Amino acid sequence: DLLISRVQDGRSVTILTNSPRSNNHMIANPLYQSEAHRLAAHGIDIREWTGPETIHGKTIIIDDDQILVTTLNLNRRSSRHDSEIGIHVRDKAFVQAVRGEAFVATPDKHHKP
Repeated sequence: DLLISRVQDGRSVTILTNSPRSNNHMIANPLYQSEAHRLAAHGIDIREWTGPETIHGKTIIIDDDQILVTTLNLNRRSSRHDSEIGIHVRDKAFVQAVRGEAFVATPDKHHKP
């Protein structure tokens, strides 16, 4: 809900994560889809990796000057029970470098849920 409040404050939020097609967690996929659709309905840009391998890291970009790279999944279990780690950086050049890698290296590998 913090990310939703940032969008409501006029900020842009982008989340880079796995597509359900690129992981083997069939039970978690419906839960993820529900949360991804909820976030997207509030204006959060969800980008999904659809490559052949999975990525565990998730990346959240806010206003092109802040980035959170984390192992946190978009579900309550991950935020309340699991041990997760992440880093938050406020640096426009760093954010642009990560955005460039994610979107230029594999531009056809992302889609909205």
